[in-house]
Amino acid sequence: MADMLDVQKYKLEYTEGKEEAAITIFFKEDGEERSYTMMLEPDDAVFVADMLRNEKPIRWYPDSKTIGTGKEPVGEEESEFR
Repeated sequence: MADMLDVQKYKLEYTEGKEEAAITIFFKEDGEERSYTMMLEPDDAVFVADMLRNEKPIRWYPDSKTIGTGKEPVGEEESEFR
């Protein structure tokens, strides 16, 4: 299994009445598209969705089942021309 993989796409879902959200991330591993779904409380899902929308790159660490940003300097402004 890879140490880290780039998240390429994501899907957000919220089920009314269940008070839970699902975030599915998509990444390539060994040349094949794979996915992982996280079940989160809505408040946590808002935080993760904001990161997915506004940060680049987003990395998936399969061993620890963690997502996070790549290293970037403090105060770096996002650019639409990456």
